[in-house]
Amino acid sequence: MGIKFKDKILVGITGGIGSGKSEVCRILAKKGYKVIFADLMAKDLYKTNKTLARKVIKAFGKAMLNSARWCSLTRRTSKR
Repeated sequence: MGIKFKDKILVGITGGIGSGKSEVCRILAKKGYKVIFADLMAKDLYKTNKTLARKVIKAFGKAMLNSARWCSLTRRTSKR
């Protein structure tokens, strides 16, 4: 179900592309639940933490860079 924190439950929403994760989160937020969008937090980290961005590019290759030369989660590739 989730992890309890002093009368609260922590729930993680997971699933594949197009499975409705964002829609579920929007519904929960509309109902007043606190929703944390980890993807957005990760994008902010890649933009502000150059060391992290370099490590991700080293691990996954330059294909992780978008046309603006920013590290992009949508361009993930497996390292060969």
